[in-house]
Amino acid sequence: MTENPNTEHAPEEESDTARWGSGYTVGMNLVVSVILGGAIGLGIDHLLGTKPWFMLIMIVVGFAAGMREIWIMLSEAQDKDNSKS
Repeated sequence: MTENPNTEHAPEEESDTARWGSGYTVGMNLVVSVILGGAIGLGIDHLLGTKPWFMLIMIVVGFAAGMREIWIMLSEAQDKDNSKS
């Protein structure tokens, strides 16, 4: 397999598609965390008969987990940008 000599020393720039993908990933991460937390809370409520308390608590926990993941993703992106400079 031969390498293309034109791409050997090309700067690594993030394409628009990759940026859009990162944006969708951030949004979906938050949505899935909230829905998953709510579903787990609903299951606990069903088992314990405590509707809607655990669902509400787990929605808040899911939101916090989603925000934490977003914070981590943004910190990694910032570190990546700082290392390029």
